[in-house]
Amino acid sequence: MGAAKMQLLVAVVAIAGIWSASAFNIPGMALRGTPQTLRSMPRRAVAQKGPTLSPANLFMGAEGEGKTAVFIGYGSFSSAMALVAGQNALDNPECEFSKVWIYVRPGAKKIIFEEDEWDMVTVINEKRVNAKYLINGDGTIVPHAFPTTVTATSDLSEATKDADAIVWATPHSFIDPLIEQFNEVKDHCSKDCISVSLVKGGVW
Repeated sequence: MGAAKMQLLVAVVAIAGIWSASAFNIPGMALRGTPQTLRSMPRRAVAQKGPTLSPANLFMGAEGEGKTAVFIGYGSFSSAMALVAGQNALDNPECEFSKVWIYVRPGAKKIIFEEDEWDMVTVINEKRVNAKYLINGDGTIVPHAFPTTVTATSDLSEATKDADAIVWATPHSFIDPLIEQFNEVKDHCSKDCISVSLVKGGVW
């Protein structure tokens, strides 16, 4: 991925705010509405977002270390942001986060990579690429994209164990079923876990 594209992606994240979701009921999450409630809220109310977090202050800090961020989604945007977070965790001594998960929904379609059929979790963990969604401008796969700090899983319970940040990076049409899955494991998160929305599309 070119530097210009990466800078653009970082800029996009820098303007993404925190939405709180009362349905999650996780202590420490400063939410203001679930997708269901947001649909029925006036646009003025929906626009009242929480404080904006940039990649710099979301994944860096002077206090604490060894924290975990979970990216819900495995598409191009989620993969690129997980890559940025994971590389920051690897390279920056001030980064609070040392572990990044990518949650791949169970039953995701297999992909062709190096003339073989792979499931998404395996190709990310073993080949360190997202051969379907993390593609260069010329159509080639970004090689060795994911640092060792990034791990993919289809086990949401595993990914959310003691998680400190849940990053929603999926199209809005998938949010409702994902919330149902997440509510089953939300108690696994740390007590100060935050929820960050990079959701694509409207919710009303």
